[in-house]
Amino acid sequence: MLATAVLLGVAGLGLVAACWRRASALALSCGVVGVAAAVSAGVSVTAARDATDELVGSLAATMIGTALLVIGQVVQRLLDAEPDDGP
Repeated sequence: MLATAVLLGVAGLGLVAACWRRASALALSCGVVGVAAAVSAGVSVTAARDATDELVGSLAATMIGTALLVIGQVVQRLLDAEPDDGP
């Protein structure tokens, strides 16, 4: 369980770094929540408590943040594309 918490924390940090470079605020906040939940899970595991809820929360926040980042990039590319000249 501790290894899972560390893995999710690293994934959340990666999401935070990617969002920081691309200035994606909503996905960044999901990444921060994912890291916080992973740290909470790690603390719970070291205190011999069940950390399943924190791990699921961290995974969900990281996945939602990743989806938001990807959707934001797709929308930005569509907005940056030059419009086609009509017939």
